[in-house]
Amino acid sequence: MTDNQNQPRDYDAVLGGQSPPPVDGVVLGGIEGVKRCLSNPVITVRIAALSEALKYGDAGLDVLIQALQDKSRLVQRFAYRLLKQQVEPEVKQALQAYKPWNLEERFNQYQGYKGYHVPQFANRQVVEFDANVGIVEPVNNAYALRFEYENHENLPSKLSRLLQEPNADKLEALVFGLWAETSQTDSSSIVQALVNAKQRWLS
Repeated sequence: MTDNQNQPRDYDAVLGGQSPPPVDGVVLGGIEGVKRCLSNPVITVRIAALSEALKYGDAGLDVLIQALQDKSRLVQRFAYRLLKQQVEPEVKQALQAYKPWNLEERFNQYQGYKGYHVPQFANRQVVEFDANVGIVEPVNNAYALRFEYENHENLPSKLSRLLQEPNADKLEALVFGLWAETSQTDSSSIVQALVNAKQRWLS
């Protein structure tokens, strides 16, 4: 019986078809393999490829910088987190130009400005912060802090409680509602509380 030359042998490396690799699989093919995976429509495959990119020096950094423009926000944010750990000048320049969310929201389109609680902010779902529940999912959510009439807890106090949560340093966005019992009270206390808390998010 003659051998079929088109069939792989026991020790041949095989290039797959259209099926995506497993999420926890290894990306093969060097930097070109990484680039090939980044054209895959499956988000988890693109994220897995980014995890491999840093192994390839400057070429890998270029891939991560390009991923900041990926059509998926999840892929963008994953690339952003990897790049934040780098010190190269071109990386710092790319991060300065990167906008992690849409900053073009306008007051006349903003429900909070009209006295309503907003369901979304900065392209994220707004979740009311409850100290009894904590921060369950910091990614893709904007946690809201508001004055509570029932126990008269103001925002600096609620912010302090929020900062004690294990996931507080992973928060991507916050929403501040009414910060005191009367609207005549200025915001200096919450501004100072944010200034005092900045090291928690910059570290």
